[in-house]
Amino acid sequence: MTVDAGGFTEWIEQELARRGWKPSDLAREARLDQGTLSNVLSCARGPGVAFCSRVAEALQLPVETVLGRAGLIPLTDESTEAARELGYLFDRLSPEDQQRALVIARALLHAGSATQAAPAGDQEQEIAFADGRRSSPESSLGQTEKRTPGSSDVSREQLGLRSPLVRGLLIALVVIVVVVSIGVIGATFVRGSWWYAMSTDRALNEAERVRLVEVREAVAASGAARRAVAWLDMALDAEAHPSDVRLHLMAAADELEQMADPELTEELAELEALIGSMSRGRSEATMPSPFPPSTVAVSAD
Repeated sequence: MTVDAGGFTEWIEQELARRGWKPSDLAREARLDQGTLSNVLSCARGPGVAFCSRVAEALQLPVETVLGRAGLIPLTDESTEAARELGYLFDRLSPEDQQRALVIARALLHAGSATQAAPAGDQEQEIAFADGRRSSPESSLGQTEKRTPGSSDVSREQLGLRSPLVRGLLIALVVIVVVVSIGVIGATFVRGSWWYAMSTDRALNEAERVRLVEVREAVAASGAARRAVAWLDMALDAEAHPSDVRLHLMAAADELEQMADPELTEELAELEALIGSMSRGRSEATMPSPFPPSTVAVSAD
């Protein structure tokens, strides 16, 4: 049988181009000596059965296909060769992948019309996947360079320099806002502070405290409102904040109102009057000053 060395060489070059390989890639994958491969590709010597077997293994093709291309066995038509290659690839799959391949084949069979209308680029990708095409590092690098224009590289570099600075400024701004907010809220609601006193009720004066003591004694004498007495004791605490005092008085008034004791009607009215008077205005004399007292003694001449 005549060996068509030139046709075999051309076919090998086409297969390498489809995979983006170089002859050195084929020699490495097929575990062939570079000199042996060069002699076959240059038609200095013909391919043997062992050579074709290693090339078939490297290209993931049936050995009959390579032997036919080398002229060592009769060459079959393209449909028979494709069916042989499909069977070869199917046998090399795992059982799970074989089931997936069957599902894909059935889907392609039922969608024949859609496959014919698919763009050429999609068909090329499907063929590449079916052939098990692999790309060498050099070809992959070349494709990446083609897809990446120079202008986009410059913009990405600029973004890489500016993005950390922008993110840092935004984070610093958020931290400053949070710290200032916490400080303002803390200064507003810390008990005993000037800000807290400005937004709450005034303290009871001496006359009102005397009236409150009388109410407390009357409620305690009745012996029926112990919880109200406890609230009144808390309101009479000298260290209690004015807003807390008013809350304690409101709690005591609620207790008396729920009891509905006719003997404590006057005491309930007195508590309501005290509560109302605390919220009507603020006495500057009882409000703590926002400034510390001066430590400089002023001497009179």
